[in-house]
Amino acid sequence: MILMGCKIRVKPSIGVKRLNQITKKAFSDVGAYWHDRQLLDAFAPGAAYRHQHQPRSRKWQQKKIRLAAVGHCAEGGTRDLVFSGMTRRSVQEYATIRAFPRRATVNMVGPRYISMQPKNPNMPNMGQEITHLTEGQRQRLMKVFRDTVMQGIRATNTTTTYTVG
Repeated sequence: MILMGCKIRVKPSIGVKRLNQITKKAFSDVGAYWHDRQLLDAFAPGAAYRHQHQPRSRKWQQKKIRLAAVGHCAEGGTRDLVFSGMTRRSVQEYATIRAFPRRATVNMVGPRYISMQPKNPNMPNMGQEITHLTEGQRQRLMKVFRDTVMQGIRATNTTTTYTVG
């Protein structure tokens, strides 16, 4: 789960219904931006440090490197979230983005062993590792949200000229 908060002050003339439409569109844009541009950063080299992945055991790391040497492990066995590459491909391929006036959900299809609540407490929480945001990514999502809201407010406040006669 990715949490972000933003205070919005607008003129009362916009109306609650229109403001809800604007924020729903903004959250939809945030979800799409995260899935399209920021999701794959969790699988990049050096992501274990940036995204605060749980350390893997030495035994597991050696096994991955040994399997990579014979071609059974992708990326040379050096990346935490990549074994065969199936997780990266599956979460990248398809996502359902549902937006609401106060939040957005991005549902992705992944392997069965990935969940937001792991069954074994000794196993790394891969769901959280995939969805973890760095502070720079969080700021960028806030900028996408703010820009979309401002664009919607500007579109609402357009002046219309009526000609009588």
